[in-house]
Order: sequence, then C-alpha cells, then structure tokens
Amino acid sequence: PPDNISYNCLINAYSKSDEDSADKVESILEKMNSFAHDTNVFSSEAASRISPDETTYNSMMNYYASRKNDHISAQRAEDLLLQLSGLSQHDSGIKMDSTSFNIVLKAWSNSGGGIHGAKRAEELLRMMLKLRKEHANVQPTSLTFSTAINAYSKVAPEDSAAAVKRAIELLDELEGLYIPDSENINTCYNAAANVIAKSGVPNSSELILDLMNRMKNMDAVPDGMMYTSCLEASVRSGDVDGIKRGKQMLEQMIDEPRFEPTSANFNILLNAILKSKSDRKLEEAEELVAQMQEIGGDARPDSASFNMIISALSRSNTPDAAEKAVDYLRSMLRLYKNDEYEKAKPDSFAFNCVINMLARSKHEWAYEVIQRTLSAMEAQERYGNASVLLDTITYNVVIGKLAESATITNAKKVMKLLATMEAKA
Repeated sequence: PPDNISYNCLINAYSKSDEDSADKVESILEKMNSFAHDTNVFSSEAASRISPDETTYNSMMNYYASRKNDHISAQRAEDLLLQLSGLSQHDSGIKMDSTSFNIVLKAWSNSGGGIHGAKRAEELLRMMLKLRKEHANVQPTSLTFSTAINAYSKVAPEDSAAAVKRAIELLDELEGLYIPDSENINTCYNAAANVIAKSGVPNSSELILDLMNRMKNMDAVPDGMMYTSCLEASVRSGDVDGIKRGKQMLEQMIDEPRFEPTSANFNILLNAILKSKSDRKLEEAEELVAQMQEIGGDARPDSASFNMIISALSRSNTPDAAEKAVDYLRSMLRLYKNDEYEKAKPDSFAFNCVINMLARSKHEWAYEVIQRTLSAMEAQERYGNASVLLDTITYNVVIGKLAESATITNAKKVMKLLATMEAKA
C-alpha cells in the first residue's frame, strides 16, 4: 500500500505545476487522514505509515507558497502552519521547524499583498524569535531574514520609504543576533539592497554603499548582487549625475577580481543611457556595447543589449543608423550561430526593427540587404528558433520596399516571396 512518502511526492509534483490544484492537494491531505484512522482498509501498521507527517504539511504549505500574487493561498499556508504547530504540541511525532516557517514567509512574500504581505511575513519572523528559546528546531536563519526583508521589495511606490526603513531595521536586528548559518548572511544584505534599489528613495545608491561598509564590519564581502543593486540604484534617476555614478560603479565591478560583470549589469546602464535626455546618448550606448564586446565572456551583448541599441537606432535620424543596425544584427547572428552564445538569440523584434529601417532607407544598397535580412529571418525560423516568427506584415514590408524599384530582379524576388506566403497559408 502507499505510504506518506508516496502522497508527499504527489503534493510536491502539484507544487511545480502552474495549474490551480488546491482542491486536489486538500483532498490528498483529507485522504491521508482518513486512511490513517481507518483500520478496515489497511492494517494498523500500514495506516500509521500513511499518516501525514511534517513533510506532508511542509509540502502542502509549499504548494500554496508557490502560488504567485494570491493572498488567499498565503493565508491557507499560514493556517496549515498553525495546524502543524498544534500537532507538534501533542505527542504526535510531528515537529515543526525553521523550514515550515520559511515556507510560509515565502508565501506571504509571493502573495502580491504589498506592504501588508511584507508585514505578515515579518510577523512570522517575530513569532520565530519568540519560539526559538523553547523550540530548538525553530531558529531564524539567514533565509528567514532575507525572505522577510525581500518581501518589502514588492510594495506599492507610496510605501517604498516605509519599506526601506523596515528592511534596514531588520538588518539592525539581525546584526545583534546569533544565527546558525551566519556564513550565508550576504543574502540578507543583498535582499536589503534590492529593496532600496527598487524603492527609488533619494540617495538610494548611498544607502547601498553604506550596506557594503556594514557588511565588512560583519566579516562579509559584497558580491555581484550587491554591486548590481547599487548600479541599479545609481542610474535610476536617469540624470547626468546618476549615469556618471553608474559608470563608476560598473568600472569598480570590472576592476574587482572576485567576480566578473555580466551582460545584465551592462544592460542596466545601457537602458539608463538610452532613456536619458543626453544629446550623446546614442554614442555613449554604442561605446558601452563596444566595451561589452571587448571584455567578452558573459559580458558580451545579449539579446536585450542588441534589441535596445537597434531600437534606439530605429528612432534615430542619423544618416548611418540603418547601416549600424544591420551590423548589430549581424553581430547578434554571429554570436548566436558561430559562437553558440545562447544569450544572443535573435528574435522577431530585432529583425523587424532592421527590416523597417531598411524599408525607410534611401540608400540603394537597402534593396539587397532587406532581402538578405528576410532570408536570415526565414533561416532562423526554419532551424527552430521559436523567438522568430514571420508574419504577413513582415513580408508586406519587404515586398513594398522591393516594389519601389521597378526592376526585373526585384519583380522576381517579389513573386518568390508571394509564392512563399502562399505555401505557408
């Protein structure tokens, strides 16, 4: 007969699914309790092996914690924690532990409840702090604090200042406590930095730099995530000073031998530059992309980098914008095809941007290049790149461009494209 391990595995499987399986999960717990007390179906020994244990309840709570933006699921997870707490106070063999609390903390962090959800997560942390003297298994860990702190990164803009205040106060409290896994304390500082970076509060980059200094006092070392948050906070304003601070922070990351910046770090600065009001923003963006290509490795431009620079060029009035966009698309294809750099996988957006630019171009070479660009797009779709999907609009743009020049060669190309469209219909 099945035992509680069998049913626990089934509950875990539901946790990994995006489907709403709450009724199924609840029925499993109900069935386990029913079988555990019904010796007419199973022997007493077999029935005892079916009885729900702490793993069952943790699996149930984890199912609800995995539901995003659903405060009802978070409340159900907490209800199950209270049930588990009641069972652990009796001689049932079931004991709640830090894992149980951490799961429910995650549930409230994921609940989409804003500042209310964050406060509910913090209340659970407070409960753990009260219980830890009497229950050795209920000890707040770095995961407990980082989850509670991170919950404050998901608040409404009007609650941002209060969220930052609470995140820093939780760090203050943490620094005065003993936690069993202090070697993982970086996650707590990173969580606080994330709260600050997303808040948009004044002097956010200075607040994160202060966190870095605090880390050193705790024998912790700022890592790539901390620098990324500081970079994000630095450029958030989008003004000249903010972008200057962002460049300085990125240079520190490049010079720091302990870690290597990735395209994601550069993209934070790239996005800020392109959204700025600087007259040189396009030149600065091109310089940054060139720096990414020069550094290489994971710092090489990825799909987001190329899409941003190509999109910016498509809105530019500079005479060589189309030519540059074509070069960036070619670089993107080389990285993806020749260098097998998966992060540079081209998509429909990049191709369509370039094709539309070529359609507007007055250069004679645009007629030939627009056809080649479409052929490259067809090849990507043919070879299984799911990010590239050709539609009627794309074909019509190319056909319209070719039809501008009434040559026999272009007429043949148009007829071939029409035949392709008919075959796809």
